[in-house]
Amino acid sequence: EKLVFEESRSGNVDIISLGGVIVAQKGSSGGAVVAESGKLVAIIVTSTEAPQTSERDLRAITLSHINRNLIADKNVSLSSFLGGNLSQKAEEFRSGEFTRLAALITDALVD
Repeated sequence: EKLVFEESRSGNVDIISLGGVIVAQKGSSGGAVVAESGKLVAIIVTSTEAPQTSERDLRAITLSHINRNLIADKNVSLSSFLGGNLSQKAEEFRSGEFTRLAALITDALVD
């Protein structure tokens, strides 16, 4: 299939359109888009709706987009974010962000 790289207003490639490939079925979100070199280049995030797979468009956000946003929002690069002691980072997430996000979801369900 032909990949389509979509540039943002800033000229950066943020989204890759994969077309109506077989993984445009339900459940592909979070999956990897890997270049022929074996390098991870994007993460699948969404698919359009259509009766036939060939009519759908599977889209993925690029690692460069994720990296730019991490730097802008958290002042940390993707490589730094993923490096280090992952067990410690998981525990920090569970005791911090997870608790905050769970409260947001619970509050929305109760309202």
